Amino acid sequence: MKKGAMELSVGTIVTIVLAVIMLGVGIYIITLIRGGATNAIDSINDEVITSIRNAFADEDKVIVVYPTTRTIKISRGDTGKGFAFGIQNTDLKEHAFKWTVAVDQYFDAQTKCGVGLADISEWIVNPQGGFTLGGSQKQVDPLLVKFNIPKNANKCQIPFNIEVRDESAYYTGSQVFLDLR
Repeated sequence: MKKGAMELSVGTIVTIVLAVIMLGVGIYIITLIRGGATNAIDSINDEVITSIRNAFADEDKVIVVYPTTRTIKISRGDTGKGFAFGIQNTDLKEHAFKWTVAVDQYFDAQTKCGVGLADISEWIVNPQGGFTLGGSQKQVDPLLVKFNIPKNANKCQIPFNIEVRDESAYYTGSQVFLDLR
C-alpha cells in the first residue's frame, strides 16, 4: 500500500511541475503577443503595411493607427521610434491632405510629466507632412511618425493628437498615447 501511495505522490508532483511549466510558457507567449502590439516601431515593414491594410477592410474607417492599441511604449533615451498611420480618401475625387501630430493642448504636461508642452513637441522628429490620394483610395504606404526621447525625460503617458486636413478643412483625426518607460 505504501508503494502505491508513493507512486501517486510522484505522479502528482510530475503533473504539477508540468502544469506550472505550461502556465509559464503560456504567459510568456501572451506577453510576446501583447508586447508586439504596443511597442514603438522604427520602420514601416510588411507587418505594419499588412496590419494597416487589413484594418481598412472595415469600410467605415477613415484613419488607421499602428500599433492598433494606439499606445506606444518608448524607453527614455530612445531615438527614431514611433507609430504609423494611414488614411482613406472617401471622396470620389483626388485630394491633397496635410497632417500634423501635436501634444494634446489640454494635457497638463508640467504637472504630470515635469516638462512643458513646447519641450515635448520638440521630441517629434516629423510633426507634419502632406500627401495626395486619388478618389476612393487608401494609403498604400503608411506614414511613420518618429520621436527622439531625451534620457532625462520623466516616466509618464502623454497624449498626442493626429489631425488630417483636406484643403484647410478638418478631414479626420485620432489620438495616440506615448508611454515613456
